[in-house]
Amino acid sequence: MRHEANSKKLVDSTAQNWNLFCTHFFWVGLAGLLLSLMVCVMAIPQVLRSLTPTSQGFVCLNTRKEYWADQTPTEAEKDFIMLCMRVAEGRCHELYGSLTSRPRCIFLYKPYNVERFMPNAPTRIASTFYFGQSFIVFSMYELSAAIASHELCHAELYDRLGKGLRQPQLPQWFDEGLALLLDERYAESEKWLRAYTSEQPRPQDLASRTNFYANPQTNSLRNHLLAREWVRTWYERNGQQGLLKFIEAMRAGQSFEESYGTH
Repeated sequence: MRHEANSKKLVDSTAQNWNLFCTHFFWVGLAGLLLSLMVCVMAIPQVLRSLTPTSQGFVCLNTRKEYWADQTPTEAEKDFIMLCMRVAEGRCHELYGSLTSRPRCIFLYKPYNVERFMPNAPTRIASTFYFGQSFIVFSMYELSAAIASHELCHAELYDRLGKGLRQPQLPQWFDEGLALLLDERYAESEKWLRAYTSEQPRPQDLASRTNFYANPQTNSLRNHLLAREWVRTWYERNGQQGLLKFIEAMRAGQSFEESYGTH
């Protein structure tokens, strides 16, 4: 009987220690997850603001589309916003074949908010970022169908490639070049590139965001034109099906070089 009692105590003690370990592990893991989430939000300051537009005093323009503005637009302004986004959706549909993303779009009138929501953008025109879903921030001073198409293309690509909270990692030249296919501001890129007679960079030279936007006064236009030409040539050769296969390969875990080079 004494042996059985001791065995029972040992089993109970082991079970209790295991439960304590599991509880401790759970809370440590949860704390680590919350800390990581806080670091991500702090690293991208516009994330928290974009996640909580109501707390920012923003006005919902279209609940189905997730469109928000930092003040109530006039009817003419609202019609213009909707027109730009319809054109953008149509162009993205032609590129991708269908749209799977539902980005939250935030239209900013107040210069103060433009600075707050686009602190790290190369220009204060528009910015797209990903945090579990795509977000697009527009300055109403610059909004056009071309810009809306450009940013919606980014959002669609991020949502198709995105896993978890982290923005998909792509070479900057490809990310920009694909979006520029829908941006008529750069429609004559092949002709404009002839004006640059000096030695031009290669794709690998413009893979990082830092290099792509280095010396913006001198190189920004050239880099955008080059990125568009590189992706345009690839897309003309591979078409829509090639783009979709590329996205599928990336989602399956292939590297960019493998996915891009095989289609």
